[in-house]
Amino acid sequence: MFITRTLVVISSIIVFLSALSIAEESKSTTFETRVEVGFSRLRPGMYGWTELMEAASTGDKTKVETLLKNGAQINAKAETQDTALTIASAGGHTDIVNLLLEKGANPNISGGRDETPLMSAARKGHLEVLKALLKKGAHTKSNIHQGPTALQLASVMGHREVVKVLINYADLTTDGERALTNAAWKGYDEIVEILLKAGVNADAVSKEKQPALVFAVSEGHVKTAELLIHYGANLDVRDVYSQDPLFIQSVKKGHVNISGLLLHLGVDVNTQDRLGRTAMEVAKGGEVPQMVSLLRKHHAYEVTRDIKRFFDSGIIPLGKVFEVNDPRSYIENVLGKPEKIIKIGEEPD
Repeated sequence: MFITRTLVVISSIIVFLSALSIAEESKSTTFETRVEVGFSRLRPGMYGWTELMEAASTGDKTKVETLLKNGAQINAKAETQDTALTIASAGGHTDIVNLLLEKGANPNISGGRDETPLMSAARKGHLEVLKALLKKGAHTKSNIHQGPTALQLASVMGHREVVKVLINYADLTTDGERALTNAAWKGYDEIVEILLKAGVNADAVSKEKQPALVFAVSEGHVKTAELLIHYGANLDVRDVYSQDPLFIQSVKKGHVNISGLLLHLGVDVNTQDRLGRTAMEVAKGGEVPQMVSLLRKHHAYEVTRDIKRFFDSGIIPLGKVFEVNDPRSYIENVLGKPEKIIKIGEEPD
């Protein structure tokens, strides 16, 4: 019995010593040894990144230099399609970007999201990285058909200084217009002004044909709307989805300041939506009493799309119609549905 226990203990000690030997052997496979073979294997649990990509992501210049010296694959792609350069660009590591470019990294290679290194830098707002890439011939357009460009990404993310640089490389008729609609949607007034001063058309539309001014009005960006109008944006535009006029959009969204601006510029206070409802009817259906007050101040009709011929009938005082929330239903309930009707603005016989 004693001998059996002794053998079990000895066996356990042997197993333990073997494990220690393996661990020491593993430690001897140092970082320098691994990269001597041009280390480019994928690292489990790190998005398939290589050692070079990991070093680029942390801005470890010494490690990047050592890896490149020992033959690491500079343009290798991870499972995410990222490269060391796209990762360094997105991280804002200018010194790593310059080093990789100097050693032959492709400045126009597509990475994750089909973004080039320049697009990644533009999206993140890394100005110095962007300048370094442009010096090495990075192009500003997307690598996919009708994909977002560097300028469009910078505009939608609000990176003013990046936009100032990229506007000098942009096609103002397409790239510039998409960038303007992005900035108008977000209400980035300074970027909107930069683009307009550079010559981008104030009537720019998005890929879905939504006008920049409709974006600004729908989102309630007063300053943006003022800029677009100042540079000649057409007020007679409609929302591409609802087909409602610009003024109706502002009323529907409850943007009192925008609605006041449009009325000041001469927009018809009795504008109708695509269903024929007046601005006042739309306003009463909302939850912004200030909008109703604004429209009344500008003498908007309280009635709906069709006014029945009853003004001289004496059956219903006109003042009563003005007091109810749904004049059309009120009139029809009292008078029925007479054949003769008049449109808004007409006078009864």
